[in-house]
Amino acid sequence: MLAMSNITEATHKAISDRQTAITHVLSSKMSGTDSNLLEYVDELLGEVMEDKEEFILTTMMSYSVAHPEFVKYLKGFGLTDWEVGYCSLYTMGLRGKDIGNMLNNGGHTHHNRASLIRTKLGLKERDGHLSRFLMKKLREIEEGTPE
Repeated sequence: MLAMSNITEATHKAISDRQTAITHVLSSKMSGTDSNLLEYVDELLGEVMEDKEEFILTTMMSYSVAHPEFVKYLKGFGLTDWEVGYCSLYTMGLRGKDIGNMLNNGGHTHHNRASLIRTKLGLKERDGHLSRFLMKKLREIEEGTPE
């Protein structure tokens, strides 16, 4: 699937590294040989997250495979691939503060990004936090329950 997609070499490597880390964790746990597992995974994931822009895009790509209807829903509002990846971080359980720390060492540009996404999704102040909205929407889409 990766070979057939139109992605950069860096994105391809980041997705491959994620898969390698997951495969290594699974095989180490199943075989009982997980003595160096934490150091290996920590190093590999550090490399995956080094390029923050690519990390956001590879997160979107992972979500487009795992949750295609959710990604389709978000793109239906005109969200870019990057914005869908950003929303995916919320649905993974990260808070705005966590995302801000990851993307810009604690700066507040995540408020501007979240505000832009809220506007595209048509959310008002009374609609609550973006994270709650996204997690609820993902659950509704996955369970096939009405809005």
